[in-house]
Amino acid sequence: MIAHWRERFGDDRIEAIVAGVNAPPAVGLCIDLRNTTRDDAQHALAEAGNRSGSSAFAHDVLVLDGPAPSGELERLANHRWHQHAEAAAFPVDILDPQPGQRIVELCCGRGNKTLQIASRTRDAGALLAVDDDAHKVAQTTARLDQAGIASAALITADARRDPARAPTRTSCCSTRRVRGWGSSDGSRRRAGANTRVIPSACPRCRERCCAPPPAASSPAALWSTRVLDRPSRK
Repeated sequence: MIAHWRERFGDDRIEAIVAGVNAPPAVGLCIDLRNTTRDDAQHALAEAGNRSGSSAFAHDVLVLDGPAPSGELERLANHRWHQHAEAAAFPVDILDPQPGQRIVELCCGRGNKTLQIASRTRDAGALLAVDDDAHKVAQTTARLDQAGIASAALITADARRDPARAPTRTSCCSTRRVRGWGSSDGSRRRAGANTRVIPSACPRCRERCCAPPPAASSPAALWSTRVLDRPSRK
């Protein structure tokens, strides 16, 4: 690897590159644009003695100038940011999700990018997040609930196979509405454009409350029909 870097960047830069790779990772904070701006978040951190700079690559990320205790950053956050490595924030920044879009996130893990996507859409889209690890899905669910995000539904499933399980944050008889994915009124009527219900049977009334998704020829097509067959809410 060193030989590749030397060939690519030259002897003059190799020492700085190696020093950067060996240095402790910088602390990144992803700003929740629903609740603050990057400038205001930077000011709040500075008042608490934490200097930071704006990421040159992701416009919703701050990078701290030095180390800071995770507990202190969480105490200061007040739903304005979450810890998220700068490089890990690049994919969402490049894709630049917008309010009103319908998005599928595969391998959502413990939810860092899920939170970032909801921030970018201002919680005004429809986000389906998938992971095959039930513990991680539970972590993400708790973080979304704590952040007050209502536009996301989660599934514990292997995205390479037919998605047999329903989103864990929605049902037609749920007491907490997930915008775009379920109804909170307990009715047995078929869901409309703004109250799509993915489960094949209601856990309370045990009756089918929504037609099953249309047939698809591949797992990728099945995932697409879960989200993209719903009319736009514009």
